[in-house]
Amino acid sequence: MKMTKDELRALKEKHRIELLMQEAGEAFEVDAKNSEIWRSTNTYGLTVDIRRQTYEINRPGMEQETGDVITWLKRRYSWTFGMVLKFLQKRKADPKRQVIPNNEKRTKLRINPTDEWKTIGHIYTDPKTGNQSYAISYKTDLMDDLQKHAFEIAGDWILDYLSKSSGEISNKINHFPQRFEKIVDFEITECAICGTSFNWSAAGTFAYAAEEAEYLEVVSDVEDLQGAYIEESIYIDSDFVICEKCLRSKYAPRYKALTLAYRSAVRRAEAWEDAERERERERDSGAAARAMEPL
Repeated sequence: MKMTKDELRALKEKHRIELLMQEAGEAFEVDAKNSEIWRSTNTYGLTVDIRRQTYEINRPGMEQETGDVITWLKRRYSWTFGMVLKFLQKRKADPKRQVIPNNEKRTKLRINPTDEWKTIGHIYTDPKTGNQSYAISYKTDLMDDLQKHAFEIAGDWILDYLSKSSGEISNKINHFPQRFEKIVDFEITECAICGTSFNWSAAGTFAYAAEEAEYLEVVSDVEDLQGAYIEESIYIDSDFVICEKCLRSKYAPRYKALTLAYRSAVRRAEAWEDAERERERERDSGAAARAMEPL
């Protein structure tokens, strides 16, 4: 994917690094001495300069890491440069930080939490532009133990399912890849998720393809439909092959988180049914007591 320096600069300016980090689950506190420096409360040693749109990671005994939004996306998701460009081109641009003349009315960024599990905190208003940036924190105090565990292992991804019914989550689980076939296929050159190349000349190199179940009705006797039965056929989606790292770090935690969210939904439904039965008993008891009162 060819892109000039000016085109690349313009693309980066459309996507604020601190907002992308928050979408990925980071939370920040504003530095007490410099309001343009944000310090992560999740990742030790991570700071973001929201004016220069750069980040640093400083940890004792480790080499300092610095970069821009592209560097961070490559690091965070193990993406190639081309994958980052495609992602940024598809992503909706963030509000621009423009210098507003003093005699013009300044407008504030409308902030809408994405769902009931998130809240906005550490809102920073740029004194020169009036534009606002913000951090996202999570309402883990509203989660039960199963939901908290699901959030711990799967992060933001699971939030969309914490409030769903057991039926909705069960449907997602049934359509979520559960079985993977270990394969060697020289025509597959890289992981479909992170873009890591498969080194087929190295011993012990394997790729993983999701197995899909297809249920077919097989008729053993055309004249006698009583002989029909259902057969499960397994096939491999050759267009979606991933590396073991993505299999272990993305699919395994998400599947586990879905099962935890399902158990939580079942437990909530059972509690609601118990409470409803108790309310019915109270109504019946009250009605009986009133019937026995003298006229």
